[in-house]
Amino acid sequence: MSSLSDTKPQRIAAIDALRGFDMFFLTGGLALVVSGINLFYDRSPEWLVKHSAHVNWEGFAAWDLVMPLFLFIVGTAMPFSFSRRIGSEPVWKIYLKVARRVVALFLLGMVVQGNLLSFEPSKMSLYCNTLQAIASGYLIAAICLLHLSVRWQVAVTGVLLVVYWLVIKFVPFSDPSVGFCAAGMLEPERNLA
Repeated sequence: MSSLSDTKPQRIAAIDALRGFDMFFLTGGLALVVSGINLFYDRSPEWLVKHSAHVNWEGFAAWDLVMPLFLFIVGTAMPFSFSRRIGSEPVWKIYLKVARRVVALFLLGMVVQGNLLSFEPSKMSLYCNTLQAIASGYLIAAICLLHLSVRWQVAVTGVLLVVYWLVIKFVPFSDPSVGFCAAGMLEPERNLA
């Protein structure tokens, strides 16, 4: 007979299913669905074609959910994962695990960019893809989960959203095509990479 500490914790099937669904679409599942439909029909329905690519500037398509869905999945799974560790492990061990994940995600993000081994700082962007966004969000959420009550976690979330808006609205940025741009200039030719 095994003790409680020997049993593996139950996984949450809904989170795993959502993660699988997201990975399926990220790794070409939607293209597979469209190709499968095209085997039987002359062309895919317009609504499916519309939702299989990012909207150019204004609007929304299902494909635009892939990256935010990853962030949502990570944030949803964290309280379950951390609740098993808080109290049973020292906080420094939890932070060590968090640091490993953050570094791994940042490095994998740089690998995805394809410029990691060029050793040219001008070609490396430290924060420009989903993996790096997940790493940053994971680090901030881990600190909040380890040290703040739910009320303070909500307050920090609100503050971060306001700070993000303030940066977008009031911090000027440089645009290689026109030089220096004013803050709050939200235009397709200047804000899309």
